[in-house]
Amino acid sequence: MVAGEEQATETMVTLAHSLARACNCEIPEDVPITPRLVELLKQGQYSPLPVEKQIVIIYAGTQGYVDEYPESCLGRFESELYDFM
Repeated sequence: MVAGEEQATETMVTLAHSLARACNCEIPEDVPITPRLVELLKQGQYSPLPVEKQIVIIYAGTQGYVDEYPESCLGRFESELYDFM
């Protein structure tokens, strides 16, 4: 991972924990926010994902369904998963 990407990942993790505190939510300890999960959560500018797609991709990312794929292939996995839905 490039230094800039590492910084962005750390920023996303901090933001996720801050948002969880702000909404009185708790991120379970057994669900680490990894660079892989951050990659899955990325959305295009001005093109947010519908909630149902967000739920499916978060579930896939937190339940280990994407663990075998390299980060560079997650976009394709996500696209094919949405096509399957």
